[in-house]
Amino acid sequence: MNITGSNCWQTFNQTLSMKRLLLFPLVIFLAFSCKAPNSQNEAVAIIQVDPDKAIRINRLDIMSLDRIIRLQNPPDENLGIVDDLNFIPNGYLLATTNQGLIVFSDDGTFKKQVGHFGRGPGEYLSVAGATINERYIRVLDRSGQKIIRYDHDGRFINEFPMGMWGQSFVGINGKVIVYTGMMPSEQNMRLFLYDSNFNMVDAVMELDPERLFLNVMDRNFFFYNGNLRFLWVYSNNIYSLRVDRNTLRKEPVYQIDFGQRSIPEEFFQRQFSDIMEFEMALRGNPFAGRIAVYFEDDGHVWFGFKCFMRVKYMWAIYSKELKRTIIVDSVIDDVLFKGTEYNPADEWFTKFFHNNQIYLVMDAWQFIERMKKVQEALSPEQWAEFRKDNPEVAEIFETTTKNDAPLIFVFDVNLQNLKFH
Repeated sequence: MNITGSNCWQTFNQTLSMKRLLLFPLVIFLAFSCKAPNSQNEAVAIIQVDPDKAIRINRLDIMSLDRIIRLQNPPDENLGIVDDLNFIPNGYLLATTNQGLIVFSDDGTFKKQVGHFGRGPGEYLSVAGATINERYIRVLDRSGQKIIRYDHDGRFINEFPMGMWGQSFVGINGKVIVYTGMMPSEQNMRLFLYDSNFNMVDAVMELDPERLFLNVMDRNFFFYNGNLRFLWVYSNNIYSLRVDRNTLRKEPVYQIDFGQRSIPEEFFQRQFSDIMEFEMALRGNPFAGRIAVYFEDDGHVWFGFKCFMRVKYMWAIYSKELKRTIIVDSVIDDVLFKGTEYNPADEWFTKFFHNNQIYLVMDAWQFIERMKKVQEALSPEQWAEFRKDNPEVAEIFETTTKNDAPLIFVFDVNLQNLKFH
């Protein structure tokens, strides 16, 4: 019997009036059962973020280089931009602008293409993401408004029309969660849960038709120790998502507090045609927001945000133990491009996290340009010393052309080295 709310307390009072000692344990149970639902809610941690206290750090303060992966272009065309990176046994599955979905081995060797661009069955117009389980590769075709299923050899199995513009998705417990923020649907929600047969079984997070302009093509789902985190750029909450059978549960676990730099609610009430117009209106104002890209380990939470007064991205790194936050607005590279300085936005949106490692995807031309800056800043003697100390980086620089496939730099995350004052 499930007794809640006023009915619970009515039962409690009636039981007391009976004055039967034999029923007293039952009374106690009923009284405490009224509070049980609330007792299960986790406390929401408040992460204080003050952009005015931003500092400069060294790359070595937060990460160390593990290895470099040189991707191989397919035989007929280059990859283009890497939009998504998925981790599979003994390799990687990349979503690329020119070739669609490509499978690579651990060392970056091209293995095969999964599907291809087109409008027919098993073809996609745009790849918003991919998930892999023990049986299938599942692909979200944003423009085609469907999910396509392939086997692990890349053979087309079947596809499922969604009737919505899915922005991103993730697989969990044999099911799929799809996020959309582009247009109202019949359910008018942002998050949709599909079962293994791609039947919609639940939908949460109401979509406000008046705020459709608040939509950015970012990554929304991140895993931490098997826990699924969800963020939406103009919400200052980091959510936990859980699937209980056919029910999708969304609960905030972190709330980001920008204090006096928070975007006022009345600003959101204004009418904007799109996200570009909204963010242009924010420029020069003393506000911060737009949460983007997320990492969490046992001791820390790490995310990016935008400071609109300075029109630049910053990092916030939060210590769970100390309840303190470090704000980073620039990084001195003492690991890879030694002696140079970069803004967090220069790399943040091409980072992917897996098993406490960062996979930084960088176009070949960008790597060459950044290495040239290192070389130009050094004397011939210093450059010779750099080549001696960094033989792999120097060799890649000297043998890479601008048309080569992107590189992946794999770093070990070492946030415990940070000093939270």
